[in-house]
Amino acid sequence: TSFCKVATANMPRKEVPRYYCMPSEPGMADARIGSWTREKIRKYFKDKPHRLVSNEWEPFNHDFLELQATSETDLAGKNKDGPYLMFLTSIRNPINRLLSAYKFWGHLNNPAKVKPTLELWLQRYARRSNRWKVLSDDFAANV
Repeated sequence: TSFCKVATANMPRKEVPRYYCMPSEPGMADARIGSWTREKIRKYFKDKPHRLVSNEWEPFNHDFLELQATSETDLAGKNKDGPYLMFLTSIRNPINRLLSAYKFWGHLNNPAKVKPTLELWLQRYARRSNRWKVLSDDFAANV
């Protein structure tokens, strides 16, 4: 992702998770941190050298807002109650987002020998979207 490219160009490599800047868990390449608790993300930053995580697949966990720095002491790293997180949101052109999803799911992570054309992939995606219910977890993760 562009976000990850900016991070890897400006941060020490050990501080950036390898898989598209997303943390991993056993059996999952991307840990989908939107469903993590505050305690789990605290433990992750305590146990790992990473100083960045990306969450592309799930809705933002509003509980994480409590982990923001609120004082100069927090920002200086002198308060041991951390981690203190900074949140960054990137807003993408919907067409670019769709083409990125096609590249990622239609080609890079598609086990089929013959990859679908963009048109076929869009038709399949549209059929799947008919099953989404407004405000369901699946719908919210794809908005």
